[in-house]
Amino acid sequence: MVNIKKNKILNCAVIGLGVGERHASVYLKHSNTRLVAVCDINKKKINSYKNNHTNKINFYNNYRDMIVNEDLELVSVASYDEAHFEQIIFLLENKINVVVEKPMCLTFNNLDKIFKLIKKYRVNIYSNLTLRGNRYFAKIKNDISLEKYGKIFYLSGDYIYGRIGKIIKGWRSETPNYSIILGGAIHLIDLLLWFNNKRVKSILAIANKSRTQNTNFKHKDFSIMLIKFEDNSIAKITANFASNLPHRHLFEIHGTKKSLFMDYNFSYTFTKPEIKNLKKIDIKKYIYDKEFIIRKNVDKILLNDKEETLYQFNLMSVCLSAEKSIKSGKWERVKKYYA
Repeated sequence: MVNIKKNKILNCAVIGLGVGERHASVYLKHSNTRLVAVCDINKKKINSYKNNHTNKINFYNNYRDMIVNEDLELVSVASYDEAHFEQIIFLLENKINVVVEKPMCLTFNNLDKIFKLIKKYRVNIYSNLTLRGNRYFAKIKNDISLEKYGKIFYLSGDYIYGRIGKIIKGWRSETPNYSIILGGAIHLIDLLLWFNNKRVKSILAIANKSRTQNTNFKHKDFSIMLIKFEDNSIAKITANFASNLPHRHLFEIHGTKKSLFMDYNFSYTFTKPEIKNLKKIDIKKYIYDKEFIIRKNVDKILLNDKEETLYQFNLMSVCLSAEKSIKSGKWERVKKYYA
């Protein structure tokens, strides 16, 4: 990789002014970006954004008009899940780099089409995987890299959604192919893959539906996945949208030198099974910067980081393979994407 081009300014735009406002905020503040346009199909959101920002920004209700009329190098896609694929394809065909809210798309067929365009036009695509912006998680990743945990042999993570009202009403209940794995647990899957830094070999997943019976939400609301890595380590991950617990990410990491358990506000590590070896850490004192990954994605665009782009496809492959396993009832080999 080359050094970041300090004098390079990327012309940026945002599609979708929900969570997309966070992307816009980064592009207004980052020293290497210029926010030139935003787009939303909801005119009230456009007017609200206009009233709160005095910067010279162009406003659109149609993303295609925005792409055609503006000279753009980076666009954030923060629209509804089912719109991502079409918008990404149009952006890539116009040779524009993409930052997308999860998920990138909803099927393997769509993922393959995106991958072909990425290779053809030599642009990049990154996702806003926000959990990496938690400084405590970054500390865990660093400790694993320094082999303080020894060899990792088991990881466990629970993605507890805790906001049932958001799935039984609103766009998630209206999306034909909404996935609790692609729409939620992908964050925790990414975190555990990031920690372990090993290729996934195969996955087994099952799912059920309980709390959202007789609601407008027609999809599964709980899933559990078992992941085999190529070094024989194992992970278990749940996508728990049915729980009465508040929104949380709970996980365990077990290595030959140290084990970790994280609950709501604290993390506990052991180097030996005796309770006297317990080390308790208050995770609330660590910063959780939800704009961190968007800023890092800008830097990756400037670095032309192909390795991270490739990772995005392999992460999506794990998630889509889990969906495939739910339907087949069998272990599924995870397709690998290569440079």
